[in-house]
Amino acid sequence: MTSPLCRGVFAFVTAMTLPAATLVSSSSGREPQPDDERAGHVTYLRGSCPEVTFMLERVLVTASKATHYDGGCERLHDGAPVVVEGLRQADGSVAAVRIAVGDRERKGQPSPAGHGSAARR
Repeated sequence: MTSPLCRGVFAFVTAMTLPAATLVSSSSGREPQPDDERAGHVTYLRGSCPEVTFMLERVLVTASKATHYDGGCERLHDGAPVVVEGLRQADGSVAAVRIAVGDRERKGQPSPAGHGSAARR
């Protein structure tokens, strides 16, 4: 379907349903660059590694097989300190590109205090 974006500019759009947190390459062939970074403690952890969802600072974070884990997915648990880099979705959630579990720094600032580790979910 072709639709005018503004005077003289058109885009060709193809719609399809993708699994949650699927990262799609742009037409330039490059992977999308993270546009959201946040640190905090994991709450409401669901799923099994590497495909998990959790809340972070009142924002839903969704991880997929494409997500890179620093510190290992098996270390995720409710209360774990994390730094998430991802792509902000239209619904306000974040599709995680990178999750650093137990990281001490976020852009030069200390992250929240750590907790004990947990087994793989």
